[in-house]
Amino acid sequence: MERNREVLIVGAGPTGLTLACALAVEGIKCRIIDKRASSSVLPRAINISPPTLHVFSKLNLNKKLWVDGLKLKELTIYWNKKRLLNLNY
Repeated sequence: MERNREVLIVGAGPTGLTLACALAVEGIKCRIIDKRASSSVLPRAINISPPTLHVFSKLNLNKKLWVDGLKLKELTIYWNKKRLLNLNY
């Protein structure tokens, strides 16, 4: 791939932003577009999956995540006061 090309990333969620970081580490310019007009105060990702942690390790981000990240032992999700899901880590 030529380094002077720009990559278009569709979606500014966790996957799109991680891809943009990985490309930036390699010196590849990218442009990110998203259907949302502005950012949200609500998180779009609840946890970080093992494949994403693998990518983060390649970007040398794992240590910062372990220091600054919130470590959950359990997560319960409610909707309209009804329990939808319970995860034990």
